[in-house]
Amino acid sequence: MTHVVVIGGGAAGLVAAREAAASGADVTVLEAKPTFGGSVAAHAVAGLTLDAGAESFATRGGAVAALIGELGLSDRIVWPHIAGSWLHLPDRTVPAPKGGMLGIPTDPHSPEVVAAIGQDAANRAARDLDEPLRGVPDTLGELVRARMGQAVLDRLVSPVTNGVYSTPADELAVDAIAPGLRAALDRTGSLARAVRELRGGAVAKPGAAAGGLRGGMWTLMSALADDVAARGGRVLVDAPVRGIRREGGTWLVDVAVAARAGTAASPASPSLKQGNPVQTQGDALGLGKNPLSRHPGGGPGAVQSAAGGGPGPVHSAAGGGPGPVQSAAGVWAETLRADAVIVATAQSAAVRLLSGAIPAADWPVPTRVDLATLVLDAPELDAAPRGTGLLVADDAHELVEAKALTHASIKWDWVAEQAGRGRHVVRLSYGQAGHRSRAADVDDAALHALAVQDAATLLGTPLETPQVVGFARSTWTNAVSLATRGQAGRVAAVRDAVAAVPGLEVTGAWVAGTGLASVVPDARAAASRLASR
Repeated sequence: MTHVVVIGGGAAGLVAAREAAASGADVTVLEAKPTFGGSVAAHAVAGLTLDAGAESFATRGGAVAALIGELGLSDRIVWPHIAGSWLHLPDRTVPAPKGGMLGIPTDPHSPEVVAAIGQDAANRAARDLDEPLRGVPDTLGELVRARMGQAVLDRLVSPVTNGVYSTPADELAVDAIAPGLRAALDRTGSLARAVRELRGGAVAKPGAAAGGLRGGMWTLMSALADDVAARGGRVLVDAPVRGIRREGGTWLVDVAVAARAGTAASPASPSLKQGNPVQTQGDALGLGKNPLSRHPGGGPGAVQSAAGGGPGPVHSAAGGGPGPVQSAAGVWAETLRADAVIVATAQSAAVRLLSGAIPAADWPVPTRVDLATLVLDAPELDAAPRGTGLLVADDAHELVEAKALTHASIKWDWVAEQAGRGRHVVRLSYGQAGHRSRAADVDDAALHALAVQDAATLLGTPLETPQVVGFARSTWTNAVSLATRGQAGRVAAVRDAVAAVPGLEVTGAWVAGTGLASVVPDARAAASRLASR
């Protein structure tokens, strides 16, 4: 049986592992952190189990919904409240216009657009409908500025690109962020008409562009891990990979093994306490408390030596003699043998692991994003004063540090049911490319105070610290968007180089694009390519 090692237990790694196991491979997932799921994670706040990272999925392409269906979770798909989102502008807070794309309106004269940018700016934007098209600029910011004016860019588009993609519109390549838009522009001669065409011809197309799961998106990761285990695979946590190398047609994966054994259960992820197929690396390999011991048998959990022949001493990543290898961090290393390897980590770890196979490149630094979740006793928010949440315009940060707020107990009925009447869950997001957020430099107490202040400002409702019954901080490093200038070319070079190496694949948000709608089909394709070789 083919043994496939998947490095990285986030969404990409688990999807790839499931696909490989379904094709008949013996699969081992190695996750460096104590829990799996990556940024699709959970935490407990004031007795509520909430998403700590991704809280929805884009419906485009249907890949995520299809996976959810295969896992038997279709009856748990939920849709956001129809109240919609708002825009926080320097001089006003207004409902966000509906029916556009990336904030680009399909009708510059609609009442919502006029309310957001003013009549004069709306008239300027409407010139797009009549002025001839003279080429298409390379970036989204340049395109919107040229066709519809600065006000549309600042007040409608930038809040979306910064709030959703953590990247300024002037750094996003048109062809990458909006596939098909250039061709639609050529056909229609207008940005508004091109967006309307891509939206299916409707000014405000019905139907949600994003969905969620009752109980939280993190439950999808638990279902994936369960499915991998049901197919005979293993998901191992606390198992950082130090390096990979190929010798004689076999992949050798050097895994750092902590000198302790323990549970992978996390208080932040209740599912991990309920029998998920997760073990610490030491437990799964039978290491117990002794980092020098080996799995006693030759079954699927055994660590094979680099020379073959079952459990036993292994060679170091540097090619030294047999025996356990101590890393700089003071842990011992084990080496797993594999027929194929799928690298499904974040960008920095993947570039390190693939350094011998891919060309050197000047990789952009991913963006740090801090999320502050507040659980509030605030019956005054029952009326949903700002819909399901707000995006903040670039020039509206004088009194607000957050770039976005999600009113989760309005957006999702299941959160409201869990919280109870009069209790609300809001989540504020801080950090965007090229700008270090103040949230990154403060401790939890200061972030707590900042989040309460920002939430009161954005929601237009006085809020006091005693109303906060729960607070949690989660920090993530967002993958650099494929739409960022130059990133698509760098990623293409990586894919070409990896394709030339037998038994090697790469997947993850840094090569697939951000969001589950991009990650899921890419991870499945990576596993399928391995199976077909």
